[in-house]
Amino acid sequence: MNDSGYEIGFLLRRAHVRASAAFKAALAPLGIEPRHFAVLHELLNVPHSQRHLMDLVGSDKSAMVRLIDDLERAGLVNRQVSVQDRRVQLITLTDKGTATMRAAKESATAVATALTEHMPPANRHQLADLLREFITSATATHPTETGSA
Repeated sequence: MNDSGYEIGFLLRRAHVRASAAFKAALAPLGIEPRHFAVLHELLNVPHSQRHLMDLVGSDKSAMVRLIDDLERAGLVNRQVSVQDRRVQLITLTDKGTATMRAAKESATAVATALTEHMPPANRHQLADLLREFITSATATHPTETGSA
C-alpha cells in the first residue's frame, strides 16, 4: 500500500469514471442523465429556486437554465413563481418527475450494489462514510466545489 497521498485524486478520478459510466447507462432507459438526477434528487422533498439549485449541485447559471429546460421539456419539473418573491421561480417536481426519480433511485441503488458487491458490508459503509466526510469537508473549505452530479 502506498501511503504517499499523491494518488488520492487519481484514485477518486478512476472511481468516478467507473461509477459514472455505470450510473449513466442505468439512467439512460429513464431518459435522464446523472446531471438531471442531481437536480431531481434535490427537488424530491421540497421545491427550490434555480439559484439555490445551482448552489446545491455546483452548477453555473447557464448550465442550470439548460438543465431545468431539459427537465421541463421532459415533463419532469415545473417552474412556478414564488408567492414570497415574484422575482423568484421555484422549481417543483411533477408527478412524472417524482415517478422518474423513484425509478432512478432504484437504478442508483442497483449500480451502487454492483460496484461494491465485492466488498464486505462494513467496507461499503466505511467507503460511503469516508466519501460523505470528504464531500462535507470540501464543501466547507471550498463552497463553490459542491455538487451531486
